[in-house]
Amino acid sequence: MSRIIRSGRALCAELHWITGTRATGAATLRATGSDVSLLAKVPVFLVPKINGALRPEIIFRTVGDATIVAAGTSVPIKALSGGAMYNLPAGAELVLLPPEPGIQPLATTTAGTSGGVAATGWGVAAQVRLLEDVRAGQVALDLFTSKTGLYPCVAFAWSGDRRFTEGVRVPNKQVRLYWRRWACYVIASRVDNEDTRRLEAMDIIDNTGDSIDGKMKTEWMEPISAHPDGVQTEKRRRIQVKNAPNALVYALDLLHVAAVDMVRTRTAVINPWLESRVDMVTDRLPGEVHADDPLEVVIDNEVDHEPPT
Repeated sequence: MSRIIRSGRALCAELHWITGTRATGAATLRATGSDVSLLAKVPVFLVPKINGALRPEIIFRTVGDATIVAAGTSVPIKALSGGAMYNLPAGAELVLLPPEPGIQPLATTTAGTSGGVAATGWGVAAQVRLLEDVRAGQVALDLFTSKTGLYPCVAFAWSGDRRFTEGVRVPNKQVRLYWRRWACYVIASRVDNEDTRRLEAMDIIDNTGDSIDGKMKTEWMEPISAHPDGVQTEKRRRIQVKNAPNALVYALDLLHVAAVDMVRTRTAVINPWLESRVDMVTDRLPGEVHADDPLEVVIDNEVDHEPPT
């Protein structure tokens, strides 16, 4: 799956306490062919289909190591955030989002999920999720199109990557380091008055920054930052909403160092016509090589030419 999405979901998971208690359960996953190994720090993410509609804002992740077989394996899962909306009945349909190679795209809850309770009181969030962006002039449109309907809401939006070249050196030449930037938005909404909304939003901003600042790994040891300083807070600001001066949207500008493995393994069959070899013709014993021995270069299993001396 996208490394950016994986980073964003790891950040969301670190704010689980601000949303309440997370639901837990198990899901039955099936391999498409050979067995597939899952690691706790490289999870598979699942979202439910409720009344036939996909709910991408309700995210579960696999927990622990497991081996997925074609007949089906029951794997522990845990909600990314707290809330009662994560409590699902037995047999509920789950979709791997994004799909994972070697695993069937559809799964089901083994015996349902339970234990999800929304946080209550001052300074908590009703939802933590990923968004494309929240633009100053189109806050209402961006929130509407993202189907964000629970407030206060904390939302992460990826702002971009830039090559990291200072400080930390990686011995593996196949790994590249990048500054990865995020905007973390807090959208406040209360029914009492503007002053109360502002005060609560400020507290949520502080709670969010304090929880994420310095983080290097999730509770499952999934890496977030490759830099010893962990996630860093660059700036805290208010979003000025055009034509809505009383709208309260605040933001944290975050950055961390992401390690990107440039080598992607794949299984492939090399066709014979892509192979080349060099044959040495000699009547000497094995291992005896003389400078005046004739050489032939065999390309595509046919003699092509005699190389120059």
